[in-house]
Amino acid sequence: HTKGTSANEKTVEQPAAGVQMCRSEATALKHKIDAIEAYQRKLSGEGLGSCSAHELQELELQLEKSLSCIRQKK
Repeated sequence: HTKGTSANEKTVEQPAAGVQMCRSEATALKHKIDAIEAYQRKLSGEGLGSCSAHELQELELQLEKSLSCIRQKK
């Protein structure tokens, strides 16, 4: 026993903290995946009705850059 806590109780607390950290990381990764999928849909032309003019111009520039890279590779 250390300061009123047994060794078994300490080992239970450490995995709980690890599990919480893994859940936080999983949530953050889920948000990143959702953002990437939304961006991919916009690049493919889906859901553009909610985009502002600025966002559409950025998408246009990105598509032009991508097209230029593809043409260079060919």
